[in-house]
Amino acid sequence: MTEIYDKKGVQEKTFPEYDGIVRKAYDPGNGLLARYSSGSYGWYDVNNLPAYSSSSGITRARDNEENENNEDSEKTTAAEKQTAANSDEE
Repeated sequence: MTEIYDKKGVQEKTFPEYDGIVRKAYDPGNGLLARYSSGSYGWYDVNNLPAYSSSSGITRARDNEENENNEDSEKTTAAEKQTAANSDEE
């Protein structure tokens, strides 16, 4: 602890490595360890690691694309209905 207080005010960009502590990628969707490079990393005790996610990371990206496409389609359909309703009023 004294090492931390001695360096107080110094902004360290690197952290010391300790035996038994490892950096692992995790799946941000469920918090489990990722078998792919998720871009999200955490530090773990090697004796207390969470399970691995069954997600490949690819499925989630496709789901997001489908959701975005569905939302765009719904917005377009709503706009078309509004336009049709406005032209019926004229």
